[in-house]
Amino acid sequence: MENDKFISKKIYQSYFKIGFPMMVSHFITYFASNLTIALIGNLSDKAMAGYTVANETYSIFYMLALGITSSFHIFISQYYGEGNIDKVNQIIRYGTAVSLFLGTTYSVLVFVFGRPFVGLYVSDPETIEYALEYLKFFCWTFIPYVLNYLWCGIYSFIGNSKMAMLSNGINCIATVLFSICFVSDVFNMNIGIAGASLALLLARCLEGVFLFCMLNRKDSEFRFSIPAGHLDKKERISILKKGLPLITNELIYSLAYMVIVQSYSYAHEEYLACYTVAYNIGMLNFGAQQACPAIVGFLVGGELGRKDYEKAKYNSSQVIRISAIYFIAQGLILLGLSPFIPKFYSLEGDLYHMAVILIIIRAISGGLSFTVSPIYNILKIGGDTKGVLITDGLYAAGVQMVVSIILSRVISVPFYVLYGAVEGLNIVKAYVNLIVYRKYNWLKKLEVNNNEI
Repeated sequence: MENDKFISKKIYQSYFKIGFPMMVSHFITYFASNLTIALIGNLSDKAMAGYTVANETYSIFYMLALGITSSFHIFISQYYGEGNIDKVNQIIRYGTAVSLFLGTTYSVLVFVFGRPFVGLYVSDPETIEYALEYLKFFCWTFIPYVLNYLWCGIYSFIGNSKMAMLSNGINCIATVLFSICFVSDVFNMNIGIAGASLALLLARCLEGVFLFCMLNRKDSEFRFSIPAGHLDKKERISILKKGLPLITNELIYSLAYMVIVQSYSYAHEEYLACYTVAYNIGMLNFGAQQACPAIVGFLVGGELGRKDYEKAKYNSSQVIRISAIYFIAQGLILLGLSPFIPKFYSLEGDLYHMAVILIIIRAISGGLSFTVSPIYNILKIGGDTKGVLITDGLYAAGVQMVVSIILSRVISVPFYVLYGAVEGLNIVKAYVNLIVYRKYNWLKKLEVNNNEI
């Protein structure tokens, strides 16, 4: 029987059908990002460190955007599985308004408080100026980013991940072309590190225009011109209530990692360039992690919307097993490439050797913590916000952040030991996630006007 198989062929095909376009889309997006970072690395090591610090504003906003858009995606996934398109359209319109407000507010805050924020990480004047130059345009990228994240997620959560691949492809091509124009000397338009953020801003705006046009094309179910009514006040509040714990979790997580990056800077400010390489190449390689939200949304969220809880439970276990194959395989690939990757970023000498060590640590910890991403998304799609908070935000703040502070400020261990300890704790986190997952508090259908919310 199909249910007796360790890996179901049918589920694997669905996983691959949905996940492969998402993996490709995130691969090309991170390829563009890493190419830009490589161009920045050609400027100087301090330019790379300045980029690392400035990019921490994105790390915080990513968590905010993830939290707020997840609350909309959860309901979109379940209502679409139920076949209630009117409710889906109401949620899309509400989500667009909330996301636009969030992106605009955060952009203004970064524009106003950029300098004091950068000062939390580094003290070197040259590095600070590089960071502020990057923020000149980067601070406005958050507006198109959160809208793109919401709109792209609509398609991926209902199983149309090819649209996400197309939108990310547009972003990638535009980022590469604009980066070559503004950061290299090919066209004599080099404006330094500020050019990298300008390239990203233009690319995200182009992606946003594409997604808006796709949502509103003639045969789209989600056209903004389709009469769908509005969510009443109770429904809007219930969605935000579902989103609030997720946003709280992401804030705790982002603040924890903000302190962790500060710990890395405290241990050895110059090695921030190595950390950037290990982080970004890890994200490039672990495409399966980025595919999990769409896969879980379709295979688990849809079944929860149809109240087929046994099927949702079965599909979730299959997603975890298949994810294990991808994560471990990609970790092995990253291990094999570890001696060559730092050269792409123009790192030499001590920085090169440290980057190789960090990439090896990233590959091992990422491969062995394969349950983290699928279970995180399973808990979210079922509305188990308490489980998400325990396994994600509180774990990062109560365990990983505390360890980073002790090892960097009290014991003063070598940089690679500090990085290895923080990353290695993700392996422990994988088993904590498994315990929470098996409580099955996520096995439920959500309603925007349900008192449970």
